[in-house]
Formats: sequence, C-alpha cells, structure tokens
Amino acid sequence: MPKIFTNIAAAILSGGKASRLGGIAKGNLVVHNNKTIIQHLLDEIKISDIHDTIIVANEVAAYENYNVPIVADLWRDIGPLAGIASAVDYYIKKQPQYTAILILPCDLPNITSTEISKLVKAFYFYQKPIVFAATAENKLHPLCAVINCNILPQLKYAITKKHYKIRYIWHILGAATVIFQHKKNFHNINSDEDF
Repeated sequence: MPKIFTNIAAAILSGGKASRLGGIAKGNLVVHNNKTIIQHLLDEIKISDIHDTIIVANEVAAYENYNVPIVADLWRDIGPLAGIASAVDYYIKKQPQYTAILILPCDLPNITSTEISKLVKAFYFYQKPIVFAATAENKLHPLCAVINCNILPQLKYAITKKHYKIRYIWHILGAATVIFQHKKNFHNINSDEDF
C-alpha cells in the first residue's frame, strides 16, 4: 500500500518533569497489553501511515529503548513550546522532505490511529498552518496537533518574546480546531489519580 501522508512525520513530546508522578518518565507507564504509553503512541502513529517519529526528551536514557531518534530541547525550562520548536528544527535540518509534523504529548494512553488520521486529514482539508484537537464542552488539546514546518520562525520569535502559551500562539497563527466526540481518547495522565 502506498504511503498516504508522505510529507508528515511525528514527534512525541516527553520533556515534562512529571513532578506530580514523583518525577518518573510518564511515557514509560504501562497501560495497555503490557505496552508503555510511548509504545502505544508509536504503534498508533505507524498504523496511521506515518513512519518517521522522534521523541523529544531531555532524559535520553529514559527513552533510548524505543529505537527512534531522541531529540533534546534546544531551549530549557519554557514548557512544551521548546519541544515543539525543537522537533520542527530537527526535521527541517535532518529530514527536510517533511513539511508538516504530527505533535502528541507522551501522556495520552487512549488516543488511537482514528483520532490521528482525522487530525491529519483535517490539516489537508483546512489548509491552515496548524490544526489541533478539541473535545466536548470546548476542551482544547493544543498539544495534539499537526503543524506546518514553516511556522518555525514564528515559534522562535515567540520564544524570544517569552510568549510560551501554546493556545495563544496557535490562535495568533490562525489554527483550526478539529472536534472529537470521545473525550476519553484525549485523557492525559498527570497524577496517580489519572493513572
């Protein structure tokens, strides 16, 4: 079967400190069929016909067993914006055949290829620089997104101006939201109670 999303790669954001989970690497929590969250995400991304994925993480040792490139944040202590910008920078420099990137956080144990494919199709449909997920009652999930690599200058500019809020940046850049009915698929793990 030919590759459908030929110009889209993926990045899993794993740079958080997980302080509410005692500092453990959230992506390594075992959730389904003895799979870690990271392995679940890698599998669902591949099922979605996206075949190049990186993990953006500052703790290389925590994720080196997954046999995918691990990219460190180019900027420290500014939150997920650093991971997103570092992922885009990596693909522009190392694999410039990709013009867009699927971004997912490492703490989504329930997202599937169905949601991923819907995001990617919406990216092509809306022709916006960014599309990201939203669920019932207008709950936004700005870290579940597909972004065009050409927004890197704007991401770097936001960093220099210390504008780190992803929702604000996506709004300024004209992002489109993609509505999903099943909010459980976007449930994220931040604490023992969530797990």
